[in-house]
Amino acid sequence: MKLRLLASACLALLGSCNAINGPRGGPILLPLPNHSAEAQFERIKSLEGHWQWSAELAPDLEGLVCTYEVTAGGTAVLETLFPGDDFEMVSLYHLDGDQLILTHYGSTGNQPTMRAKAYAPKPGQVKMPIDFRCIGGTNMSTESDGHMHRMSFLDIQGEDLLTSWTFQIDRAPAGDRVFKLSRMDEVADGEWLCSHCETTELDRATAEAEDLLREPQEGQAILDDKLDPESVDP
Repeated sequence: MKLRLLASACLALLGSCNAINGPRGGPILLPLPNHSAEAQFERIKSLEGHWQWSAELAPDLEGLVCTYEVTAGGTAVLETLFPGDDFEMVSLYHLDGDQLILTHYGSTGNQPTMRAKAYAPKPGQVKMPIDFRCIGGTNMSTESDGHMHRMSFLDIQGEDLLTSWTFQIDRAPAGDRVFKLSRMDEVADGEWLCSHCETTELDRATAEAEDLLREPQEGQAILDDKLDPESVDP
């Protein structure tokens, strides 16, 4: 009984220590250490430059779609989607200790903060998607307010980029948008090949990247097992 009470107290303590969410975000569980955060951030920094629609995804569209700028002495990356457009959006990526954080500024007038998921790559896996999920924000009365809830770098290559954004309202997804972009200054010739799913079919590449993002985190499972009162020997 005492061990169960101790485990419950530990869970309550974990849920009361977080201050990242802003004044209305509320407490959340402290995250597991993300030992890949620095490597993830370096991959995002490698995107610096100008990006345009890929002919594969948007054959009828052309022109600048997104820019990435490494700023603040290399400690932050500023992403601008649709620069100069009425729907211009900006996101700022930076490290917070052993976590990778992004804050998104869009036309909804709120500023959701998202944290990158920690992944333990399987043997032989080099490049994994970078998946951000909302952990709170400012100018949000409740979690039901419409806000950008998820962002994923599904695949990052030198000249090609595949990302997805999910808007959420009333605690449910309200729309997904996939961006397939190519670097403007030196677009690679030939057919695009996903770096982790080894396919040239965009739909299949997106689906396989999403499958990777849904895989359970081994570290989280271990932590959950340790915090489970039923798993504690009397």
